[in-house]
Amino acid sequence: MTGPLDAALGGDPTRDDDYRPAPEPEPSGHGPFRRLDLGKMIKQPRARPRRLCGLLYPGKLHTLSGEPGHGKSTVAIWWLIKAMELGLPVALIDGEAGAEHTADLLQSMGADPAMISELLHYYPYPQVSWSASDVAGLHAMLEGSGARVAMFDSSASMMSAANLRENDAGDVTRLWDCVLGPIGRVFGCSVIVTDHDAKNGFESRYSRGNGAKLAAVDVGIKVAVEEQFNRDRGGRLKLWIPKDRPGCLWCNWDVEVLLDPLRLVWTRTDGSGGAAPAQGAAAILQQVLGQHPASARELVDEAKRLGLAPNGLKADTAYRALEELARRRLAGRTEPEPGKAVGWFRLDPTA
Repeated sequence: MTGPLDAALGGDPTRDDDYRPAPEPEPSGHGPFRRLDLGKMIKQPRARPRRLCGLLYPGKLHTLSGEPGHGKSTVAIWWLIKAMELGLPVALIDGEAGAEHTADLLQSMGADPAMISELLHYYPYPQVSWSASDVAGLHAMLEGSGARVAMFDSSASMMSAANLRENDAGDVTRLWDCVLGPIGRVFGCSVIVTDHDAKNGFESRYSRGNGAKLAAVDVGIKVAVEEQFNRDRGGRLKLWIPKDRPGCLWCNWDVEVLLDPLRLVWTRTDGSGGAAPAQGAAAILQQVLGQHPASARELVDEAKRLGLAPNGLKADTAYRALEELARRRLAGRTEPEPGKAVGWFRLDPTA
């Protein structure tokens, strides 16, 4: 399956390698305090960290929180499929949804069974108390699988298995600092932990329980349903990122849920419901769209005439840009008559 990765998420997902974080130099000295020379690290320009699916940093700990039934599993499984489509192995430690629900979700997204058998390392309901031996077993599994993304569903089930309390700062810190936190640093993989929100908790920076969770994670992502979806109808989600330690992520997203197969189309927003400005070829073509339909070729010719695209645009680039504008409800299209091209026209995004 090649699902439509929205251009807002970075376009071609094959542009990076295996999404491992850049290696850091080794500290020098002996004992618990070993000096690391940061001067060596800043001699060369520091590249922005790579991101898988536009939102997952390698080597970082992410939470994905929301109310029950608000799309957490849908978003998380979508990310796992996108990683596997790049040939990356992933691990799913499932203490909540179960195999039947997970398999149903994978199938509804059109996932290739052979790909799932090869690259998805799935572990339902592990019997762990997160003792030192359990943590060692987790590390052995991650090393053996070579997972580039590790997903834990959910924080509540992991804490319950270890008889830890979500409202106790010490218990929360113990799990997140001793079990979850080191995984990204040790193995370089993106770590996703699903978490539950209190009712109407989307606007809060914190997930359910203690605020120590937010302090422990690198990236906090919150999801909520805007238009409910099910097997028979699509819908819409919104995402908000209240914490982004590296500081390279867009904070607000509109996510359209489409069916047959189930897929997600992502659009940046300004947080107030309005779409973020178009960029690149989409921004150029948006300027030449009019009230009356025009073909892609006519729009490119107009952009060239006005000096917006002096060298023109390739046909496939123009088509992808117009499709992006249509997804964001900035452009409309006419159904072509036989032998005629599709006509594109401007839509008012505030209508």
